[in-house]
Amino acid sequence: MTRFAEGTSVPVERSRAEVERVLQRYGASGFGYSWERREVPIEPPPLYGAKTELREFSDIVFDFKGRRIRLDVPMPTEREAGTAAKAEAATRQRWRALLLVLKAKLEAVESGISTLEREFLADIVTEDGRTVGDILVPRITEAVRAGRLLPPAGSGT
Repeated sequence: MTRFAEGTSVPVERSRAEVERVLQRYGASGFGYSWERREVPIEPPPLYGAKTELREFSDIVFDFKGRRIRLDVPMPTEREAGTAAKAEAATRQRWRALLLVLKAKLEAVESGISTLEREFLADIVTEDGRTVGDILVPRITEAVRAGRLLPPAGSGT
């Protein structure tokens, strides 16, 4: 199966500008973009032990219907893609896919098919700067591992 926009030649900068225009069109009251390189574990870990690599992340932040939303998007690495040129192509594809996802989610909210919370729950930024996903995903992972729905309240996780 091929990926959406695989082989696209659309530059990342153009896709990012389109993301901003789409957010404006749907009524976002603020928009920000940033990127950073982080050292992250290689998943799955190699057979010879845990290793890390530098990975770029692009953050899209916007204010929409009284909520702040942050999408933290990992970009493909050269190791994953095979070559630097393939990693660049995969990055262009990822930005086109991100644009498609945002358009679909925002249209679903605008059309009444869905709600902001249903579409962006994990990406809603809390008062302390973490996302709902940052808070809940580790608890859900722990609950699944332990065989219970959620860890007990006040367990510190």
